Amino acid sequence: MSERRVTLSDIAHKAGVHVTTVSLALRNHPRLPAQTRERLQAMARQMGYTPDPFLRALVAYRGKVMERKNPRRSRMSRTGTRAGAGKSHGAPGFFCPAPWPRPMSSASTSSISGSASRG
Repeated sequence: MSERRVTLSDIAHKAGVHVTTVSLALRNHPRLPAQTRERLQAMARQMGYTPDPFLRALVAYRGKVMERKNPRRSRMSRTGTRAGAGKSHGAPGFFCPAPWPRPMSSASTSSISGSASRG
């Protein structure tokens, strides 16, 4: 049986940093100082870290298939409308035609104020 894979968490625990810091270092992100990036990259090589090919494939697949959730950052689709327009907003598996909070209907507001009328 093969050994357990070295994860970002393993590297972060050994280095005494957060997992996000390790992720940024392995992606050579300029937000981190060069010395920190080099130290964490060397530690990852020493520990035998290699990216999980299944996770890499999943991220690539999701990048091609899934729409962006933030409307400010979404790109115009081929139809000329914003990506995600008219789609459900909220938890996966639940359809909500508009982002929360929704305006309350007149029946809801009258029962809240205590003057519900029955017709």
